[in-house]
Amino acid sequence: MKWITTVLSAGFLLTLPPTGTADELTAQGIVDQMIDANNLSFERGKMDMKMVIQNKRGESRERSIRAFGKKENGLGKTRIEFIEPADVRGTTLLLLEQAGDEDDLQYLYLPAFKKTRRIAGSQKNGSFMGSDFTYADMESRDAQEGTKTRGTNETVGGQETFRISVQSTDAESDYSKVELWIHTTLFLPLKTEFYDRKGALLKVMQAKKIEKKNGEFVITHLRLKNIQKGSQTDLFVNTIDQSATFSDAVFDRSTLGK
Repeated sequence: MKWITTVLSAGFLLTLPPTGTADELTAQGIVDQMIDANNLSFERGKMDMKMVIQNKRGESRERSIRAFGKKENGLGKTRIEFIEPADVRGTTLLLLEQAGDEDDLQYLYLPAFKKTRRIAGSQKNGSFMGSDFTYADMESRDAQEGTKTRGTNETVGGQETFRISVQSTDAESDYSKVELWIHTTLFLPLKTEFYDRKGALLKVMQAKKIEKKNGEFVITHLRLKNIQKGSQTDLFVNTIDQSATFSDAVFDRSTLGK
């Protein structure tokens, strides 16, 4: 799912509550509410974050990230820049949501080569900047395109959640199945399990902290653990400025690195 721009903000912003009662909502309706609530995509403004990547030996690396978001004609645009440390400074990922069944566009600028390349096809299953997230995790396809089933509501961290199972229909996905635990009123994904193509548990993503900022609920600490590798990646939201606006040039691939 737009698990980072589904991750890099999602969760990150709550909008209108759903229509109908909880019992009336279908699995598809619940997932649609999660995506519409922008729980996994950065819709507008500017966000500063810290990423902490920890390997199986407990050794960690920290990275400072700045994300810019904008929405036009119902389609999101996100620019993610690495600020620190020096070895990744200037690396920039541009995400452009496409209409209908078209694949979202992703462009990565690498300052060491002063070149921009498109991330497409199987490349999207590669690690995003050495983290436990893949480039594909930054899109919504695993939740949007799969076959969804609603299970019995369950409690996660003392909060009631909808339990949704999504069987992948994407042959290029790393995941055969995604299990979701979605808050019944906030529609934030409190927990997500990702299963590999053999059906074994691969990764677990959890909202570790939720805060109310500027009247909206925000996931300010998100953790993704790779169960098979023993590594994990934490994302911490430091600041959010939803009033910030940007020109179209910020989301133009030709301006990456400038």
